[in-house]
Amino acid sequence: MCLWTPASAQNAEPAAPQRETAQTSDGVDIAMWYYPSATEESVATVVLIHDLESSHAGLESLALGLQAAGMSVVAPDLRGHGESTQKHRANGSTEELEAARLLKADLEAISTSKGGRVREQAQLRGDLETVYGWIRKTARSDKRLSPNQICLVGSGLGGTLAGLWAAVDAGWPPLASGPQGGNVKAICLISPVFSLKGATIGPALQTPSLSRDLPLLILAGERDRDATRIFGQLKRTRASAWFEQKPDRSTEKAKEVENPTTDASLFLLAYPTSETADALAKAGSQTFVPIIADFFTKQIAR
Repeated sequence: MCLWTPASAQNAEPAAPQRETAQTSDGVDIAMWYYPSATEESVATVVLIHDLESSHAGLESLALGLQAAGMSVVAPDLRGHGESTQKHRANGSTEELEAARLLKADLEAISTSKGGRVREQAQLRGDLETVYGWIRKTARSDKRLSPNQICLVGSGLGGTLAGLWAAVDAGWPPLASGPQGGNVKAICLISPVFSLKGATIGPALQTPSLSRDLPLLILAGERDRDATRIFGQLKRTRASAWFEQKPDRSTEKAKEVENPTTDASLFLLAYPTSETADALAKAGSQTFVPIIADFFTKQIAR
């Protein structure tokens, strides 16, 4: 069963990715790669979040595919990964970060955004908030970026972090001048991890943004227990709005769902493979790109 139709190809040639950097509130230099949409205005701004001990390169095929589908993509290297290994201390010294040595506090810092009432002046801004800040600032001169129409793709542990940051984004209170949060409009999780090294998506799944509000697509292999667990937990809070495709292509759905693309907000698409996370994203990129692109396009259009 094909849920979504492939996004139409763009006529213009996509631009080469641009390497950018920005610094977190705790002094980590975050390297990111910006794949600007081939059109003057993109359908959405997509942030790709790689798995533990990987880098943005692990999701390169998705980045290029989504860019060609008319979206602007930003793919960071998380702290301790790829080219984001330098942390500057207040005393002027520099620390070298290693992915394998990151602890619970390090991983949780990636999705942190808090301190004060004004988001742009938050005392603690982790990796993903720093990427969002770069998007917000750059969008003032680059109309291909939209800080109010963010879509997330999280792979492996990156899915856990995507869920945590989406909940944080939704939690920022409005100011007299307008809303500060609610900028994430849809999420795709590829082999999401429920918990690792103490970092867990559990609290985020209990927030209104993930438990009922945000459209959420999960892509996973046939024996992915964490993906099944996350989907099962969310099914309980979205009892009338879920759809599941099994590895043999058979489907199940809530009885209230007649047309999944319009009536459902929670999806699990399982595939007959043992690949997970970034490896699954790479192996299945030709299948996943049109699904993710059209999923995001329809959610933005709602």
